[in-house]
Amino acid sequence: GAPDGFQPVAALAELLTWVGSVPLGITHDGRYDLEKDDTVYSRSFLGFRPFRPWDVEFGYHRGVDPAGTLLYEAASAGTRYRVSQKWEFEAVETISVIDDRGLDSRVMLRRIGHDFVTEIEVGYVAGEGTRFSINLTPLITYKPSGIGLLDRWLGRD
Repeated sequence: GAPDGFQPVAALAELLTWVGSVPLGITHDGRYDLEKDDTVYSRSFLGFRPFRPWDVEFGYHRGVDPAGTLLYEAASAGTRYRVSQKWEFEAVETISVIDDRGLDSRVMLRRIGHDFVTEIEVGYVAGEGTRFSINLTPLITYKPSGIGLLDRWLGRD
């Protein structure tokens, strides 16, 4: 019983490439309403590794409700430092573009084991307050001999 017209469109795209000797990744996840010519939801990220132990990522996030009212518009920045093959340190900050207030801040220490990834995280989420968490994620995968394609692409020996 709905009138003829365009259905909403969703797009999920990822590009992994090199700029000189620097690996570069771009990810975009978006939902678009073609009838109203509006972006309903979008999350875009640009990440790169300026030199071997450091990863840097920037993001832009936006969402509207079904009536077209802007719910959020935010920018994020994060970095990950790989101390060794087993230890990583990560810090992420997300700020509202609308009213210039912090939405999410967190620092994380990650231990990558042969059977589990352990993460200790301290942070702040707007509306929830301060948080502390310990995450234990099992690694239930099979990897044939040699290194994986992504590991080879990123130079992880």
